[in-house]
Amino acid sequence: MRARSHARPHTAATCQSASGSSAVPSGCRCLTAKAAAYARSLWASDIYHLISAAERLGDAVTGAFPANLRHRYDLMARFPDRLAVLGDALFVTNPHFARGMNVAAREALELRRALERHGPERTGSRFFRATRPLTDASWTFVTNNDLLQPDVEGPRNLKWRLTTACSTRLTKSGHRDPVLARAFMDVFGVRSPPTSLLRPDLLLRTLLAIRAARRTASPKTAFRFERSNPSE
Repeated sequence: MRARSHARPHTAATCQSASGSSAVPSGCRCLTAKAAAYARSLWASDIYHLISAAERLGDAVTGAFPANLRHRYDLMARFPDRLAVLGDALFVTNPHFARGMNVAAREALELRRALERHGPERTGSRFFRATRPLTDASWTFVTNNDLLQPDVEGPRNLKWRLTTACSTRLTKSGHRDPVLARAFMDVFGVRSPPTSLLRPDLLLRTLLAIRAARRTASPKTAFRFERSNPSE
C-alpha cells in the first residue's frame, strides 16, 4: 500500500551575484517581469534583494519530481522477518523541504533502538510501528505546504485552513521573534511535530508579534498577509 500526493514541479535558474550592493537595481537580469513582481510582493524582501542583483547564467529548468510517495508497510498484516525499509525506500517527499536526510537519520536511530531492545526478530513490524508518528508528521508537513500552491491537487478542508493560517502567521512573525523562529526550525528539522506550532504560548507570541509589527512598521515593511499570486 502507498500514499501519493502530487507536488508542483519546482523551477530553478543558475545565478551569480552581479554586485555586492544590497540596492535593488532598476532592471532585473535574472527574473522575468512577472517573477520579479511576485518576488517583490512577498512579505519579506530578502529574496527579492538577493536574486534581483544576480546575473542569470543559464535557462530555468523544471525539476523532475512528480509526487510525494509513502509506502505503507506499517499497514501490512505480515512483513518479512529480519527486514526493515527506511529512507527514500519508505518515504519520498518534495526535496524543496529538505526533509529526506533528517527523516532518514531519525529512522536510523529508531532502528538501532529496536535492535538493541529486541534483537533482529520482527524488526520490520517494530520499526514501522515506532516510526509511524515521525512519518505521519513529516507527511502532513510536506503535503500541507504543497497545497499552498493553487495548482496542486488535494483536499483543503477546515483543519488544513486553520493549521495553515496559524503556521503561516507564525513563520512570518518568526522573521522578528527568535523564539518563534526556533520553534519553526525545530519542526522543519524534524525535531518537533508540526502540531507543536499550535502551542498556546507560541500562538500568543505570534499575535503579539503581529500587533507590534503593525504598530511600528511602515507600509513598505509591514507584514503582508494577503496571498500573492504570480499569475495575476
